[in-house]
Amino acid sequence: MIGTKLWTSALGQIHSSTVMARRIPRLASHLVEFFPENVCVLDVGSGNGQLASLIMEKRPDIRIEGLDVLLWPEQAIETSQFDGHSIPFSDGEWDFCMACDVLHHCEDPVELLSEMTRVAKLGIVLKDHLSNSPIDHFTLCLMDWVGNRGHGVELPFNYYSSVEWNEAIESVGLHLDMTVNRLKLYPHPFSWFFDRDLHFVSRYRKSEYQTKD
Repeated sequence: MIGTKLWTSALGQIHSSTVMARRIPRLASHLVEFFPENVCVLDVGSGNGQLASLIMEKRPDIRIEGLDVLLWPEQAIETSQFDGHSIPFSDGEWDFCMACDVLHHCEDPVELLSEMTRVAKLGIVLKDHLSNSPIDHFTLCLMDWVGNRGHGVELPFNYYSSVEWNEAIESVGLHLDMTVNRLKLYPHPFSWFFDRDLHFVSRYRKSEYQTKD
């Protein structure tokens, strides 16, 4: 038992030092390209708000507030708490909703995706994973377990394939607007195993709106 705890603690420390310090700046550099000018964004599953804060630093024209099931002791942005199911805002109250590595933590990702679509006037921006093979699923489970097991985050390992993502997006009335799936989140040599085609950032617009950059 002690050996297992030491091993998992060591993995967590390696993850924090080699991945997390790089992940947020890399994600922010991608995400700033996905929002039109002067929009208000709700970051669903915002965590401590560091990612949203960095996006606003790079794009002062964007306003982002957070929403999460768990509120961290220290928040980098204004954040509200919710039950993980119903988003406590009116229809179209935000220009965009954003969720970064959040939906695969839900027992029913489409339920939250539908709520995000409801409160977003223009569309949503997602960063999540693609699981198109058993090795993809194993890799994502390992990444999730190492990165989140110590933070009280639910880990249902609910990863979608490309086909399942397309079906989910279509079911809530969204349409793909732009996407990138080579994010380079991990340094070498970890990138050979953990990057591949496992990640994507996409913007989806609502049927009645055409976003303009």
